[in-house]
Amino acid sequence: MVRLVFRKFREIGTVSGVLKYLVYHDLQMPVRRLGKKHDQELTWQRPNRMTLLNLLHHPIYAGAYSYGRKKLDPRRQKAGRPYTGQVVQERSNWHAFIPDHFPSYITWDEYLHHQEQLHENQMRRFTKGAPRAGTALLSGLVFCGKCGQRMQSHYNQKCFSYGCSRLNMDYAEPVCQFCVGQPIDRWVVEQVLEALKPASLEVSLTTLQHLERDRKDLEKLWQQRLERAHFEAERCRRQYDRVEPENRLVARTLEREWEEKLTAEQKLKEEYHRFQAAQPRVLSSEDLQRIRDLSQDIPQLWFSTTTTDLERKAILRQVVQKVTVEVQQKSEQVRVDIQWVGGLVTSGTTIKPVAKLEQLSYYPDLMKLVKAHVEQGTLVKDLVNVLNETDFRPPKRIRMWNITAVRSLIRRAQKVGGTQQSLPVPLGHWWRLKDLASWLGMPGITLHRWVTMEQVLAKRNEKGKWLVWADETEVLRLRKIRQTPRSEVNRNKWLEQFTSKKPSG
Repeated sequence: MVRLVFRKFREIGTVSGVLKYLVYHDLQMPVRRLGKKHDQELTWQRPNRMTLLNLLHHPIYAGAYSYGRKKLDPRRQKAGRPYTGQVVQERSNWHAFIPDHFPSYITWDEYLHHQEQLHENQMRRFTKGAPRAGTALLSGLVFCGKCGQRMQSHYNQKCFSYGCSRLNMDYAEPVCQFCVGQPIDRWVVEQVLEALKPASLEVSLTTLQHLERDRKDLEKLWQQRLERAHFEAERCRRQYDRVEPENRLVARTLEREWEEKLTAEQKLKEEYHRFQAAQPRVLSSEDLQRIRDLSQDIPQLWFSTTTTDLERKAILRQVVQKVTVEVQQKSEQVRVDIQWVGGLVTSGTTIKPVAKLEQLSYYPDLMKLVKAHVEQGTLVKDLVNVLNETDFRPPKRIRMWNITAVRSLIRRAQKVGGTQQSLPVPLGHWWRLKDLASWLGMPGITLHRWVTMEQVLAKRNEKGKWLVWADETEVLRLRKIRQTPRSEVNRNKWLEQFTSKKPSG
């Protein structure tokens, strides 16, 4: 049982995961009951977190004798509870430490690895920690390519992102970078699946070995529980047989205990039969063949609906040590470096969605192409097909160009070409909302939101349409705000700056 707990902690990496495994398989933990009344009697109890933590932290299971691991802190001791207030000391402060003094379940190196894993689980904000819930597969593995700090995972309703805000939190410095997580995860997964192809046969054999080992261990534990229940029932029977008939009170007590042990044994047998029905002792030939087929087609196994995100994260952590991410000059280009377990490094570039056309690295070439087709008189629908056949892709999450996006490009090309270089001067600098939005190259709904938030000076005309006031200075200010990436500044600071520069009537 103890060996099973240590092996499952190495596989799962968390105390909660081991606890859920033991509860799922209805396994019990051996516990020595302290006190004079119990005289360190060995009992079997339902598993709990504190028992598992004590087992994983105690060096005696690694064969080491220790004294002085805990020290009483009177400030933490509670009245009437003499065992409270114990504080775990550093190993250098122990009074005695003798390695290899007892027979061990694990090696000392394994013990140190367990302590490191437990510490990382507690400090998971700044360490890799164990795989946890969430769709970000590289959570805990991503590092900032600019400052070298570990990047945190941020979730919203639609997607997740990786952000480096450590220096911002500690020293109030600007945020290094934020990047949408899906493109990075997708590129890293492609590299991992490609690297695992030669290991498909080894994965198949290892999977079968782990399954067979787990089944044998569970079967052995069940047999031991059945044997223990049968021994206790037989012991009660022998005690009942030896009692004299005139000792009726003793006989009735022993009879009641014997019946309780027989009932417990029968109940345990029924639970064992249910366990055998749910998990056969030996895998069928169909199950073996299915495991081999899935192992040889690792991408199918990876993208299977039965594979959870926690399992995918565990696979990634077996082969990937860290992933370094750096956004190239605020563009859509993201450099990704994978440091594999063993020291090898794979570098590449992936594409992330951006908010504006100006952030695209190929924006100048794109505008030259559009301008050339506009001068040739190419129709809008034909220009859509031309752009979709090139490597130029729209920003955000759109994969293909459409008529609306191409018309926006044509307007931009006309402005760059010089046909609309001079700023039109509406009456009193009052613009129609759609005209100002078109001149600024932004969606009308965004400008309308600024109007409703009272971030620009606006009024309604006699027809109820919005008119927005903007002179040349105001147009430049609005265009600058529009072109500033939202990830560079905090939203609240951006609104305060916007409000403080609100034009007066």
